[in-house]
Amino acid sequence: MKLNISIEYRTSWGEEIVLCLGGKRYPLAYTAEGLWEGEIARVNLSKSAEYSYEVVRDGQTVRKEWKNHLLALPEGIEPKELTIYDRWNDRPSDSPFYSSAFTNAIFGRPAEKAKKAPKGANAIIKVAVPTLRPNEVLALAGSGKALKEWNKVVPFDGSNYPYWTLALNVTEPFAYKILIADKETLAPVAWEDGENRWFAALPQENEVVVEADLQVRFNGRDWKGAGTAIPVFSLRTEDDFGVGEFYDLKKMVDWAAATGQSILQLLPINDTTMLHTWEDSYPYNPNSTFALHPQFLNLPAVGVKVDEEYKALQAELNALDQIDYERVNAEKHLLLKKAFAKTFKKLSATKAYQAFVEKNAHWLLPYAAFCVLRDMNGTPDFSQWKGYAKYNKKKVAAFCEEHKEEIDFWCFVQYHLDAQLSEVCAYAHSKGVVFKGDLPIGISRTSVDAWLYPELFHMDSQAGAPPDAFSADGQNWG
Repeated sequence: MKLNISIEYRTSWGEEIVLCLGGKRYPLAYTAEGLWEGEIARVNLSKSAEYSYEVVRDGQTVRKEWKNHLLALPEGIEPKELTIYDRWNDRPSDSPFYSSAFTNAIFGRPAEKAKKAPKGANAIIKVAVPTLRPNEVLALAGSGKALKEWNKVVPFDGSNYPYWTLALNVTEPFAYKILIADKETLAPVAWEDGENRWFAALPQENEVVVEADLQVRFNGRDWKGAGTAIPVFSLRTEDDFGVGEFYDLKKMVDWAAATGQSILQLLPINDTTMLHTWEDSYPYNPNSTFALHPQFLNLPAVGVKVDEEYKALQAELNALDQIDYERVNAEKHLLLKKAFAKTFKKLSATKAYQAFVEKNAHWLLPYAAFCVLRDMNGTPDFSQWKGYAKYNKKKVAAFCEEHKEEIDFWCFVQYHLDAQLSEVCAYAHSKGVVFKGDLPIGISRTSVDAWLYPELFHMDSQAGAPPDAFSADGQNWG
């Protein structure tokens, strides 16, 4: 297939535009009025391909786009020649709405099957609009016979949301506008701002023309969201074990969705275990920026047997006037140990567990070693760990092999925490609700992070920074 590229970009003297496609770089030629064009005689494009542009000076890239372009050719379109009229991708004012919180949840849409292009389709219009509600669709209306002189609303294909694609059979120039329509009735909801657009680039025989990445604005479409801030440990149901757990968030999500809320902000959920006392209950002094707190685990889902003994202890802990932090965590730890002994052999053989450990090994294994050394030495102060006072990767790897069962236990706990929280997040997204995290004030100076990266906690005074970057109480890095 032959590929023609045309993009308008106002460069400075000595700069040029380069197309980056399929691992190759193609310099474009300047024509006039800020227009850069290029021709690739033979190129193989899959049905969905990403590409981008860069500004280059003296062989060095001086500017890149905010994000790549996505070219998705509808089924039924296999041109001999493809001409793309493109736009540079600067960061738009609505860039937050491209995040997964909106595209997967708040504005999340059911998966759609890609539409087949109409017979004879020779033109594609591509727009990125993330702010449509699930009951809305992007559409087009315009002049000409095919669009029945503004009396026909044609919906875009939203299978690659937030990118919308419309394939047309163009035989004459036409004026048009993009609009938001009701998904079921195609009744107009909002029309784009500005003057009518004009499509005049009539395709030649065996050519498909793409108007790519059009910028669209709709007035009066500002989004406002409401939400609630809540500590997970304060959520209490009959199913928990003396403290709020991740699974309790499902009921909170149901309430938020029923009351028109879309955000739940959680207090930090990081592991804060240092001394195994009530002092560890402060959520803003974590021992890791990655590890989750074991107290939030739902025990039966991990493999703990719900027998009469369990039910009695559960009822006793749930009946307390306030959370008994030390006892709850101690009891949970004992039950998790029993579940680990019964289930780990089978779990460790699963692809899901192996993938989790491999993906997170950079923090998971040092964290597990930290937990084991903390309990062996009776202190999280690694300066008192003798031969392990300073982190050494090879030495810690050998320690992990020597204490494999204890290391596996902490990996087992973090795997289940990740699985349960991921399940709850997916449930929240299905209800149009997202979780907003609350960051800890600081990371403890006796954390696995400080053990791994002491240079971040003891800044170089010769570089103009104070030699000790901790807060006055010596507990938090500020």
